[in-house]
Amino acid sequence: MCNSTRKFPALWPDGSGWVDQAWVLGGAPGWNAGRAHQALERLLNTAGVEVEAASILREALEASTGSVGLADNLIVLASRNRGCSHLLTFDRRLAGADRASLLKT
Repeated sequence: MCNSTRKFPALWPDGSGWVDQAWVLGGAPGWNAGRAHQALERLLNTAGVEVEAASILREALEASTGSVGLADNLIVLASRNRGCSHLLTFDRRLAGADRASLLKT
């Protein structure tokens, strides 16, 4: 967070910082991926809160209705935002969704 003259402070994680938020919220006691999704969506729509990489978070939230979860979509979008043309993964689901290439061991 940073100092702000607004009523609410601004949040400044980059696109990849949201991955940790999705994992932490989704794994918290009494929480699940759906509740984390809703909380982050509400944060984006909170008046007075500026969210860096909001377009990445919003796109990941919209894309996370299928087999690929929010954290995985955030990884893909944050990578693209940083100019990565190709993403390698051990995650078969992510590779199967044509968002990354499976790294074989």
